[in-house]
Amino acid sequence: MEDFSKYLGINWTFFLTCCMFWIFSPAEGNKISREVGSPAILHCNISSNSTLNQLTWKMNRVPLFSFSPKESLHKSEEAKRLNINMSESHPYALVIERVQKSHEGNYTCEISTVMGVEECKWELKITEEAVPGNPNKLMIVAAVVVPLELFSHLRNAARRSYL
Repeated sequence: MEDFSKYLGINWTFFLTCCMFWIFSPAEGNKISREVGSPAILHCNISSNSTLNQLTWKMNRVPLFSFSPKESLHKSEEAKRLNINMSESHPYALVIERVQKSHEGNYTCEISTVMGVEECKWELKITEEAVPGNPNKLMIVAAVVVPLELFSHLRNAARRSYL
């Protein structure tokens, strides 16, 4: 029985490690859903402290904005057609006042500095009606509570069999 407990302990550690990576995955923070007609702000969350050379926002690989401190902001025809703007109050953020189905897609903020190029990606989903709650929160709770309950049950079973 002791060998089984050691085996279970090793696998349990691996399982918890995998759950933690899944829960804190950075990709989850970059998927948002908005109802038609509501506003959306996509922040350019770049960690670099280096001097900015150029910033570019793209939607489905199509350039929307290009900005360089030495030049003025360039707004593409696509950004004008979709009525997408750069925020004045949030540095480098993309603002859509009233989202439409045509705004749905993959957005990329690309920042070029002397240290290299960094990207921040967003996936914007547009719904016809309000989305009740955040389904990702339910998955996170299940990913934490279920393993903890399972661990508690297995630990108690191991104690009973040991005694």
